[in-house]
Amino acid sequence: PHHGIGHILLGMTPAAARAAMAPHGGLQASHGDVDYFLTDNALQVEYEGGQASFIGASHSRDVAFAFRGIDPFDTAARMLFRHIASFESGAHRFDRAEYRFPDQIVTLWEADRQYDYRGGERRRVYAQVGVGSAAYLAAIQQYELD
Repeated sequence: PHHGIGHILLGMTPAAARAAMAPHGGLQASHGDVDYFLTDNALQVEYEGGQASFIGASHSRDVAFAFRGIDPFDTAARMLFRHIASFESGAHRFDRAEYRFPDQIVTLWEADRQYDYRGGERRRVYAQVGVGSAAYLAAIQQYELD
């Protein structure tokens, strides 16, 4: 949170992000202000004002992700939600569709059994875990007000 995911850091320019990922398979696709890296586009980077403002990670068969010591793609959604919430202030109510933790600017998106690649589709696992910058949070909050 507030830093990045792997080699991609919040605040990086597209050129810097692409250079950082070049040794790891490089850019897989790009659409407007969004770059995709890794097999199956498992790392999504959105740019606002020429800087990475959101980084989303999804399951990858080639890369292991960890969030504060646990693999988010090998952890049941409720357990991952509680784990992330334990680092937040205030109360948080589980939502399997999507959720944003405002202190850490961490997002969770779509918990479903189809994303339980490692557990044989028995558990609800989030499809994507993301981190955002303060600019991302402000933009999302403004959008919600409009």
